[in-house]
Amino acid sequence: MMGKGMLLCAVATAGLLAGRGWGAEAAKPDERAEAIASFEKAAAELKGQYVSVALKNLGARFEDLKMEDEPPGKLRALTFRPKKVQNVLIRIVLTYDAAVHFSEKRVWDKSALLESRAAAVKVVDETVQQVPEGGPTPGGK
Repeated sequence: MMGKGMLLCAVATAGLLAGRGWGAEAAKPDERAEAIASFEKAAAELKGQYVSVALKNLGARFEDLKMEDEPPGKLRALTFRPKKVQNVLIRIVLTYDAAVHFSEKRVWDKSALLESRAAAVKVVDETVQQVPEGGPTPGGK
């Protein structure tokens, strides 16, 4: 029989494993799956939309975004992590326009980015192993 102290320890450990700190209750997998499915549904409808529309529909603010530029200066995507779902990354892939998306100083105009078009919106569940497009590479690398 589990004592009260053991139960509290189990709940705290489950909260830590879920990434929510000591004393947090265990994550509910069904709620997480529903939230991811909701993001994926919204993402499918956002291809070709303005970044401003994508952010609004996904519940993100411009200030939440991280700029992904590769090679440095060539902005390819905007990413953010939803606050309500752990271990999920939303990537807004941009329709590239050199006049807007290239900056040697790696500084981009907010209003121009908000008026950029999303080539795709991808939802990445970081708890699931991702297989590269075209399948795994030889040797599993």
